[in-house]
Amino acid sequence: SVHVPTPQERAHRQVARRRRQLMQDRVRTQNRIKAELRLNEIEVSHESKGTWSHRFVRQLHQLQFPDPWQQHSFEILLDELAFLSDKIAELTGLLRELAQEEQYRERVEILTSIPGVGQLSAIEILLELQDVQRFQRADQLAAYIGLTPSQYSSGEHTRLGRITRQGRPVIRMLLIQIAWRLIAQDGILREKYERIKVNAGGKRAIVAIART
Repeated sequence: SVHVPTPQERAHRQVARRRRQLMQDRVRTQNRIKAELRLNEIEVSHESKGTWSHRFVRQLHQLQFPDPWQQHSFEILLDELAFLSDKIAELTGLLRELAQEEQYRERVEILTSIPGVGQLSAIEILLELQDVQRFQRADQLAAYIGLTPSQYSSGEHTRLGRITRQGRPVIRMLLIQIAWRLIAQDGILREKYERIKVNAGGKRAIVAIART
């Protein structure tokens, strides 16, 4: 059924979405910094992939360009990176506070009892889905967030294709991330993943785990 969120639910959900937006902005700023380094033939450390460490950021602040104008513009990029990181941390704190609110606390505790599900993942899923009880079966939820394979029918033959990718991409991404952590902790699911991977490949195998 269609769930119309209340004004309060929309307001709470916006906290998680704003954090995601700023995380995307930070990635774009990081890419601009890396492009500046490559343009000046400065070797980019392997630490520039994924989350940047404090040590790597300190190294960036120590860089000196021969032209003072370029130096100033590069420092502005670093200031933007620091600002975004601070605001992301602030929004992360707000999400953790929301997870402790009475309307979410019990459901967050239930979700975090599942291996691989942390507090932030749990509250983000709840903020996006809100009324989870409207999904009576796991396959209904999987269909809602686009984790079910598309079907192509011709006569008596039915062929399964890629996942539909309908619904909320954030929830789909979160469940995929949780699935990766889950197979690292659960031997049975790891065996299932490896078994599916042999015939269908790693991407389809991890989607199958996320769908369970």
